[in-house]
Amino acid sequence: MNASFRVFLVCVVMGFAFDAGSVLAKPKLDDALGGGSTTTRPTKGTSGGGSSSGPATPSVGAAVDVGAINAPSAVAVDPPSPSDNGMSIRGASPPLGPAAAAPPVNDIGIEFLITSQLRNKVNEILASANANMAAQTSVRARINLASFKVFGVGPSATAFTDRPNHAFAKIPYMLTYKVDNVEKKTAAGWVATSVTRTISQSIDINVYCDGWETGKGKVTVHTGIGALQLEDSQGTAEQVVDFFLNGHLTELIDSLVRQQLNQIPIQNGTAALPFACRALSADNHGTADAVDDTIDFNQPGKTIKNAILNQFTVKLVSLERLAAKDLSGHALYQDVESPTINFFANFNATSFQAASMQVGEVRALTVPTLSTTRVGPALLLIANVVQNNNANTTDSAYRVFNKDLNYGAGTQAIIIKKSFWEPPHGQIRKPLEHLVDAYKLVVQIVGPPTDTVNTSGQLLMK
Repeated sequence: MNASFRVFLVCVVMGFAFDAGSVLAKPKLDDALGGGSTTTRPTKGTSGGGSSSGPATPSVGAAVDVGAINAPSAVAVDPPSPSDNGMSIRGASPPLGPAAAAPPVNDIGIEFLITSQLRNKVNEILASANANMAAQTSVRARINLASFKVFGVGPSATAFTDRPNHAFAKIPYMLTYKVDNVEKKTAAGWVATSVTRTISQSIDINVYCDGWETGKGKVTVHTGIGALQLEDSQGTAEQVVDFFLNGHLTELIDSLVRQQLNQIPIQNGTAALPFACRALSADNHGTADAVDDTIDFNQPGKTIKNAILNQFTVKLVSLERLAAKDLSGHALYQDVESPTINFFANFNATSFQAASMQVGEVRALTVPTLSTTRVGPALLLIANVVQNNNANTTDSAYRVFNKDLNYGAGTQAIIIKKSFWEPPHGQIRKPLEHLVDAYKLVVQIVGPPTDTVNTSGQLLMK
């Protein structure tokens, strides 16, 4: 670790004041706290669902873990160098980066700079909630933090199916609250009850190198706050108490607890820290205890003006509508379609509306050639076919070309599949999703030499 630049940070993720140096500023916690051939799959699901904030390229989408929590030391999401072996793939593409931080690194201590601040903020909020509860005139109770668990930092990645993905470091927390000391106001005064409630809440703090693909990213923190999960079941003792209090106690308690906790000013948000980066990774230092976990990052290197040597050009040549049909032989989705095509080559994109097409027709394309700069060890192509209907039905596919595939230089095709579901019947007890080849997009790729450095000054290929 680069001791001279060790990051003394009181994290802006939760609106903390910041000082990078030998003196820590007093923390403040009010800002940022405040998604042809036919194959089948056995169960219905979604691609890229959920909600996870990420860098500017994606807007809403899922985040999925790509490594075990508390995996070996210096766990990191390295940009993959995958080969699709000539296949077009439906699903979330692997993240192109950022690369894992390499020694000497700058680090952010999670326990001292994030976890302890979050714990203090939660305790502060509960104190306020308890003060409000004590002032109630019909039912009052106390809320305590029963458990505060951090699972340790680990690597994760966005899971968009329609755009490039980014790796990030994820810090998951699980909080459990206990509601007890419940009292009900009666004509005879306050009556103590045996009623209790258990409430759980998940909090994810995700750290990105936002803009890493430009060579000059920013360490950015995104908070993901889960909804409060209030235990619904009543024990026998609570049911008896509720009966003698006219059946309203449970309703009043649940309403009051939700009202108080929903006022917790911890919200999903984003905060950019004052640190430039080009690489970022999670490091648990080889221990199961999260107390020594860190977020490691490297600052941008010296810029080398060699964009031409790292440039790809991708020309969209033709679009063909294939014979995608359902089990009854009907065309999917319409007999005549004129979809919008959204296309990515790494982080550069183009979009156009195709002319009306029936099954079997081919259209030559006159879309301007797309240029993109190599930002990692592979060229990623993503094709989205968006139907012009009320649902904007979107089918996507990607291909990844690494050095072993000569970065796809030459003529390549991306096959985009459509989806339909077969309902349960006979021996088929669950819905079956059928994926059928629907469109073929042909592209021409011209790539750079294979022994160059990128704009961050890193040697990519030898």
